[in-house]
Amino acid sequence: MLADLEAAAQTEPWITEAIEQIFDNRFGFKYRLATLQRRIDERAETTAAAADYIALGFTLLHDEPSTSEGEWYSLADLRTADGAAVPADAPEHAPHLWHVHVHETGTVWVDKTTREEVAEDDIDFDTEDDDDEAYEELRHANTVEKVSAWGYEYFLRHDHVSAAGLELAPEKIAAADAKGGDAEDGLTPAQRTAARAVAERIETERAERRKVKALNRAGATATDARRAFLTGLLAGKTAPKNATKWMVTALATHGDVFTESKCSERYGEIMGSPLGEVDRKTNGATPARAEVLLLARVLTAFEARLTGPQDAKDYWRFSVKHYRGMVGIDSYLTFLADSGHTLTPVEQAAIGNITVDAAYAAVDDDA
Repeated sequence: MLADLEAAAQTEPWITEAIEQIFDNRFGFKYRLATLQRRIDERAETTAAAADYIALGFTLLHDEPSTSEGEWYSLADLRTADGAAVPADAPEHAPHLWHVHVHETGTVWVDKTTREEVAEDDIDFDTEDDDDEAYEELRHANTVEKVSAWGYEYFLRHDHVSAAGLELAPEKIAAADAKGGDAEDGLTPAQRTAARAVAERIETERAERRKVKALNRAGATATDARRAFLTGLLAGKTAPKNATKWMVTALATHGDVFTESKCSERYGEIMGSPLGEVDRKTNGATPARAEVLLLARVLTAFEARLTGPQDAKDYWRFSVKHYRGMVGIDSYLTFLADSGHTLTPVEQAAIGNITVDAAYAAVDDDA
């Protein structure tokens, strides 16, 4: 993994500094390097999504910049020479001056052939992976696929404002007046106060998006590491000493965990064979191995609950109790820790061992 990262650093020097920072932390090298690799992969995806903009001459921003420090401005922060709002297409007339930030906004369904977007309600998901005809006017599930949806936002560096023929909006001038004085912005005191409040809200929202992005990236990496641990744990001939006691307690309280929609899928991924083959596996199995198979059924069900039907990355939010119905997740992750799994910062936050802000500080060191 390190060799691959060092090879990538030949074309992107920032990776070298990121690697050095990871080893300065002196723990969790594999997890942190995997998170860095995921970040590199994300940057490659955004670069591909921004290909048309880059071809026009825009410079790509992988990370959303702050607009409160006076270095970057968004369209809303600027005005034309006559004081009017900047037209939305103004950057397209001077792409060499502007930067574009590309960010994932979710996922959409598209036609596999035409790439046109398809409404989810128009798809018959019961036809997935089979040759059955779709119901009435619905689309066959095999004709569509889910892809990332992208959003785009323009930013201008402070030293390009004049070259673009623009000037700061009065509200931006007022918001930048940290002393709260009467800046020469032409605004009333009430307008000035409102402008500062809006600027603070926008910056708070940008900071929150950066935080969520970093935590979700770390959450996805933690999921890979956790499932690899589960595969190794459940390949053994015997279960951990406290396994039966934990299962009895967990199922007495959270027996509905087997109703999770992705139970069978998670079992198959982690165990390498379908859930339906459990009967065959138990034939001739020793009592100890049978206990492992039972443990596999329970643990993979909790794993399905942790990441949900969409394989979510944001389970770090569980510190706000019962987020997304994830009851019992604290017991599940604690059992894994007792069984030898090293909990990552996002997993620690999920069970309340550390705060979400502390988890962000830990994973942001890797960014």
